[in-house]
Amino acid sequence: MALTLPTFASGSRVRASALTQITAALTSLVATKVVKAADQAYAASSIVLQNDTHLLVAGLANTLYEFELNVMYKESAGQAVDCKMAFTQPAGCTLNGPVQGAHQNWNGTPGTNLEIEWAGFQNETNTTTSTRTFGTTTTIFGFKVSGTWQVGATPGTLRLQAAQGTSSAAILTIMAGSSLIIKPMP
Repeated sequence: MALTLPTFASGSRVRASALTQITAALTSLVATKVVKAADQAYAASSIVLQNDTHLLVAGLANTLYEFELNVMYKESAGQAVDCKMAFTQPAGCTLNGPVQGAHQNWNGTPGTNLEIEWAGFQNETNTTTSTRTFGTTTTIFGFKVSGTWQVGATPGTLRLQAAQGTSSAAILTIMAGSSLIIKPMP
């Protein structure tokens, strides 16, 4: 992404429109970090993906971003719920990157189930990506996704969606402090 700034003749006045252009150009170089301010409970007994209310970022047209998502989650009853996640993005975008999180069959037995699952998003071009599912217990767990997001001709929003992986009466909660960061790549 090339940085384009207006030029000024010596002694000339700077117009507000030029300052707006400079501000927009410099802002496009800075990483955007969104931190979830409050816990968000997702519907019980539902595997339907729901939009996260905090973990979303806007992307500019024809821009390649590096991104990192760190999610902490828990459930309201012992070892009943797993967490399924996906992203929404504008048409024409491509998402790539590895995903790591607690193994789906992790059962909380101390010292015996220290497992992690690796998955990935590869050339995800659908407006809602395919899903990845991770296990959980009443302990706070998390997953991490990092990679690249290529925005096409249509600017728009990259947004986390989440739901229970298997329907359960227990409540899945995405915790405050979870974060999503994007940074434009040159």
